[in-house]
Amino acid sequence: MSTTTGACAHAESRMQAYLDKLLSPVDTTIVEEHLAVCGDCAAAYRFELKLRQHVKACCGGRSDEDHCREELLAKLKSCCGGAADEQSAN
Repeated sequence: MSTTTGACAHAESRMQAYLDKLLSPVDTTIVEEHLAVCGDCAAAYRFELKLRQHVKACCGGRSDEDHCREELLAKLKSCCGGAADEQSAN
């Protein structure tokens, strides 16, 4: 975000919980109202949402974390020539 305000920092710090629908109704409303008026935060939200959708699609639609990790590592190995092995070892 290019111009971070207190409201931006609040929304950004709660973005993952908001995407997971884990926020209280009050925090949900605060984040939604901010996203409605802040283009930078709304763009960040759309990016995170699309990233999650892409990861889920790469995992065959499953949300099982272990399966998803294995699936993504296998795809990275096939496209990156084993570079994923080096990254996961670190």
